[in-house]
Amino acid sequence: MTPLLSVILPLFNKKPFVERAIASVLAQTERRFSLIVVDDGSTDGGAEVAERIEDARIRLLRLRHGGVSKARNAGVRAAETDLAAFLDGDDEWDPDHLETLLRLRRRFPEAVLYATAYRFVLPGNRMRFPRLAGIPPFPWEGILSRYFRSAALGHPPVWTSAAAVLCTALRSVGGFPEDSSLGEDLDTWGRLALAGPVAFSRRGLATYRKDATNRLCLRLRRDKPLPFVETARNVLEEGRCDPILEGDLRAYRCRLLSLSCRELLRQGRIDEARSLLSECVRPPYLVPHVLVSRFLCGVAPFGAFLRRR
Repeated sequence: MTPLLSVILPLFNKKPFVERAIASVLAQTERRFSLIVVDDGSTDGGAEVAERIEDARIRLLRLRHGGVSKARNAGVRAAETDLAAFLDGDDEWDPDHLETLLRLRRRFPEAVLYATAYRFVLPGNRMRFPRLAGIPPFPWEGILSRYFRSAALGHPPVWTSAAAVLCTALRSVGGFPEDSSLGEDLDTWGRLALAGPVAFSRRGLATYRKDATNRLCLRLRRDKPLPFVETARNVLEEGRCDPILEGDLRAYRCRLLSLSCRELLRQGRIDEARSLLSECVRPPYLVPHVLVSRFLCGVAPFGAFLRRR
């Protein structure tokens, strides 16, 4: 069968979970896909697990360890189609996920980025759904006209294992940043949202397994601003932002700054947190995370409390 889209699955030391992730791909109601497993130098035998699965649609690429962005970019370069969906090696999809992404592609051909809703699975097999601000409830699907407002006021509306992109559009914005190890996906989705429309569906859920072990995000320092903070600053300073989006982009940048600020407060670095928050200029509406960070920065006992925790 000629594939309609390519699935990119970066893999680094996820042996206990990769078979489950691949099984969720092979169980899709839409069968016309290719699956590119990009092994980023795994040392735990996870690549061999993928290699043993007999299905002609699966290809295994082996790389020297270079990080998840390098692996995703390599997968996109190897893709046979212009539509690529992403799945991390410890996550999974509902059976209608690819069907939903392809329906979005047909309905909204002007979009450059497509995404579905998602759920969290926490330790103890507890399930939780993100708060997606400004997005109508199930079964809505359509264009996110205010992507950055949604991102500023709630959980990210686009999450990597629930997303698909046009490869041509991804290449036009520079691909995934290979010099970043945290927030590289948010930077990529933000740059794409600045480049064109984002289509979203409440159907076809993806599952973010927060109960998985060896999650890179838990081992990285979070006190440095995420890469989209600089991306947004450059876009705003150079006047490259649509005036309609400018306020929402400022608010989202402030939200990301507040994340780093909270980590600085946990470390007792109150002056640095205050300095970081001073960059939150002209947000057009209240971003709760920024309000809380400002309050904590201004009240020293709260900083001491966070240090003790």
